[in-house]
Formats: sequence, C-alpha cells, structure tokens
Amino acid sequence: MTARFYQSTDASAPTLYGSVAAGNNLVNLLDKILVAGYGSQVAAGWTKPFIAANQACFKQAGAGGLYLAVDDTTTITARVRGFETMTTATAGTGPFPTDAQLSGGGYMHRSTTADTTARPWVCIADNTFFCLVVNCDGTSAACSVLMFGDILSYRAGDAYHKVLVCAPNTGATSYVAADAAAISTALAGHYMARSYTQIGSSITVGQHTDTAKAGLAYPHPVDGGLYLGPLWIHENALSVVRGVLKGVWVPLHTGNRPLAHGDTFSGTGALAGKTFISQHVTTTKSLLLEISDTW
Repeated sequence: MTARFYQSTDASAPTLYGSVAAGNNLVNLLDKILVAGYGSQVAAGWTKPFIAANQACFKQAGAGGLYLAVDDTTTITARVRGFETMTTATAGTGPFPTDAQLSGGGYMHRSTTADTTARPWVCIADNTFFCLVVNCDGTSAACSVLMFGDILSYRAGDAYHKVLVCAPNTGATSYVAADAAAISTALAGHYMARSYTQIGSSITVGQHTDTAKAGLAYPHPVDGGLYLGPLWIHENALSVVRGVLKGVWVPLHTGNRPLAHGDTFSGTGALAGKTFISQHVTTTKSLLLEISDTW
C-alpha cells in the first residue's frame, strides 16, 4: 500500500464549497482523491461501485473492502455512512452507524456558508483508509474531519476493523481530537462495522492517546522537542483497545495546538523519516497528519 498526500493547492485539485454543485462537492472531491486522480496526483486505489445525482459510494481496495456512502444533495453538509455491502449509492446492509445509533448516518461539513467560496482541504489516503480535513469556515480556527477505513487492528484476522469518524450533527464540525475520558467511554461520531468478536453489527467507539504525557511544555524543556502520540481506537462497551489509526497523530503539549495551522515538519528519533502537517481541528485541538509514505 502506498500512502499519498493531497491538498487543495495542488495543480488541478478539485474545489469544494458550500452550495450544491456536482463539480464542487464532497462526492467529486473523494472521487478525484480515491478513484480517478487529478493533475499529476495518482488516485489512492478505491472504486466507486454506485452513483446517483450528487451521491456515490466508495469501496476500499481488496476482497474485504467495505463501503462509504456519501449523500451530498444539500448545502453545507453531506451525509456519510459505512456499509458492509451496498446495492445503490446510498443503500445496503450492515450500516455503521445504524439508524438507532444516528438516524441517517453522520455528517461532513464542506463549508459553513451556502455559497461558492472554495474551502481549503488536505487529505492523506492509501487504498484502505483516508483522513480528510476541510477548513470549512475559511480560517485556521477549526476544521471538519472525515475518516473512513482500516485501522491497524490488534486482533489477528480482523475483517471488520473499519472505522468511520465524522460529525454527529449539523452543528458539530469535529469530535476527532477529543479524547474519551476512559476506554469505557464512546465519542460522538465514532463507529466501527462490528466488534473485535466479528459478530453483531455497528458499534460505537472512542479514541485515546498518551494522556500521561499530555500537557508537556512546548518546546519540551529537556530536549527542545515536539512530542507526538498516536490515536488508539477502543470499544467502549467491552473496554478493549481495538487498534490504532493509520497516519494520524496528536501533539502532547499544553494547549494541544503548538504549531500553526498548515505547518510541516520532519520527525526525529523513533519518527525519523516521517513528515507531518499540522491541522487545527477545533479551537483548542490539532491533528498531525503523516504526509510521507511511511504509514
């Protein structure tokens, strides 16, 4: 698998904005990133089995690939939901989340305004996972986040290690950098296809990081360093750690936004050879996306 980095400043990159338009919506953006490619950028290697007007489903590569359905027929936000199998662009079996968990699925904010103002975005992707961050309000204060696909599971032979991270409603742009209080706690907008037991249906999950180090001064006074932590996914109902997100990290420093939005840097020590970009996903939190082919 090859990890790739895409951004709105690339030559021939697709545009994204708040009004409904087939050429500038989330369906088109994901198609260009995951399926078709654009300019000199090669696609991540997914397929698009079913389409409709401003709707599509995207399938991970490989025999075990599951589906992400995207309904982008309204302004500002799109609806998103995972499925185990699909028969149309928005219908199938084994949905995650179920209607009981979140009726109609989750949300992804393209913009905070229903107009044609293009919004900056960045995305990391391989053929089974992507993380898309959209600067939906046009500032670096906060961004919307959509993640879908395989995590690095700790269970051997895990066929359902597929996660969907999205907004839980039209008013919340992102919960992605909000650590759960404990592994028995779920986070809104976080779902997996099934438990590690491989039976049943959609489950709620949460995420946590290395909280023992959270709150370090930046730069770290001992070595001048920037400390990063991975994001682990846990099943709150069973209080187990399922695995870790691919290519997605968080800073472990006071304020949780030690770098400016869009800053890039190279890792050292155990992270040597990796390159990262900082993205402010809430007014107090940031993600550090691994933009090198090292995850």
